[in-house]
Parts: sequence; C-alpha cells; structure tokens
Amino acid sequence: SFAWAVATLGDVTGDGVPDYVVGNTFDDTLGPKTGSAWVYSGADLSLLMLTHELSIEQGGVQDLGLVAGPQHAGASYLLLGSLTGTTPGFDVHGVHVPLVPDAWFDLSYAFPNNGVLVNSLGTLDASGNALAAFSLPAGLVPTSAAGLVFHHAYVVFEPGAGVQFASNALPLTLLP
Repeated sequence: SFAWAVATLGDVTGDGVPDYVVGNTFDDTLGPKTGSAWVYSGADLSLLMLTHELSIEQGGVQDLGLVAGPQHAGASYLLLGSLTGTTPGFDVHGVHVPLVPDAWFDLSYAFPNNGVLVNSLGTLDASGNALAAFSLPAGLVPTSAAGLVFHHAYVVFEPGAGVQFASNALPLTLLP
C-alpha cells in the first residue's frame, strides 16, 4: 500500500523546491495498524545522509555523501555549516549557498578537517563524489546543547575560478 496517498507539503527542506509526503496505510513496522508516512524532497539532492540525529552523551557519526556529478570530477570541495539555519543563505560567484553565516560557519570555513568535521575539505573523485562526516565524540558538548540543530552544505570550487556549485543543506539535531 505504499503511495496509497501522496500530497505536496510545500518547501519543508528550505531548498526552494516543493516536497512530498507519501503514505503507506499497511506499514506495521511500529505496531499493528500504525501505517507510516515518508517525506521526499522534490529536488535532486547532492548532499546525502542517513543520520539526522546524534546523542551528546553517546556521541556518533553523521556520514555525508557528496554527489556533485561527473561535471565536477577532480574539483575541490568544502563542507560548511550553520547553527542559524538555511535561509536566507547567501550568493557567492553567482551560486546560492543555503546556509546563514554564523560562528559555526566561520569555524567550518577557517578550520576544515578539524576533527569534528572529517574530510570536509578535499577533491571530488572521477565521478564527482566524496565522503565526509560530522563526528561527535561522546560528552564533547554539554547536555544543555540538546536540541541544537546543525545544517551542513558543501561548495565546489576551482582555485582561481571561484565557487561553481553549492549543494542542498541538511540538518543534524543533537539529542541528550
């Protein structure tokens, strides 16, 4: 019964493209007759992840898949972050970056590959892909930071040519 019901949600991901919810009335994963709903982005995503939450107490890793495409093979990339959100974002070299500059943005820009951001600065492979991660050691931040939401996106650039591409932004919420 997957896709028994489909509806538009508006732009819940903040990427300027309408998103969708898809219902499955007979999904009993959470118990009998519970059903489920899945939210899908209407955009082609160039930043992918499976984990949207990490425990402050237990720590963990949010693996990030960078999929810029073969047209960007061999180009440099930089993963950036924001604690302030994704809108309005900013433009650089005619490319819109969906992050609000703040202290976390400044740190991710000035200190890539800093231990928490793993492989955040590098070169895309022959397919235009790379792997990066947000690695949170257990107890690194106080439990009072629970509820804090990090947003990450990456830019692709060529030295001397500037930024050529920016990915979608994705959230990561800290739990106690």
